[in-house]
Amino acid sequence: MHCGIFFSNLEFDGVNLPRSFRFLSNANAFTERKLLAYLLECQAVNLNSIIMKKINVIIFFVSISLMLSCGKKTETDSKEISEDQNEEKFDSTNIEGDTDFAIKAADGSLLEVQLGELAQTNGTSEEVKKFGQQMIKDHTQAGTELKGLAASKNISIPSTLSEESQNKYDDFAKMRGTDFDKDYSKFMVKDHKEDIDVFEKEASKGNDVELKSWAADKVPTLKHHLMMAEEAEKSVNK
Repeated sequence: MHCGIFFSNLEFDGVNLPRSFRFLSNANAFTERKLLAYLLECQAVNLNSIIMKKINVIIFFVSISLMLSCGKKTETDSKEISEDQNEEKFDSTNIEGDTDFAIKAADGSLLEVQLGELAQTNGTSEEVKKFGQQMIKDHTQAGTELKGLAASKNISIPSTLSEESQNKYDDFAKMRGTDFDKDYSKFMVKDHKEDIDVFEKEASKGNDVELKSWAADKVPTLKHHLMMAEEAEKSVNK
């Protein structure tokens, strides 16, 4: 004789049962198998639910990570990298402005040298080529001096062109002949006027004594470069 099966709380082994299983009189093997099949099905549903919840949690955290990473910029600009490094080292000092000057001067010298080299191959004017040769000579020397001075003070400066300077170089690299001569000499006039202002400011208002002295020493050379650039510009625009 089979006993009736009664589930007072409509739950068995953690699974909520339908009302059809609340009271099973004269339970037989078929009914037991039916109940077992139902329980197994419920367990499978619960397992799938747990798995889906875990997957959703993983997706959520992956999405957050991707959102955060998208907000971060990977530093590749040599100038910006140097600025970040110097900010960490000199943020609490009074020479952070001097480090910014050193970075700008180093990047400028690199560009002057590379454009001077480009003038030898892409230019046609002898005045332009002569000016380019002077840029190579003077700015290579200035860059070497600045590199040693910066190293002695643990100041980071770029050893390759910044993205902005590289873009300028790439623009000039596409030019040939008269077009190069005119645009290069025009840019050199503008660039050296800006350089003189930057160097004179450092020479008068800088806080680092040695960098101030170095900047002041370069102002006459920069003024001579400006004069040469203006002469080159006049010669190619006759």
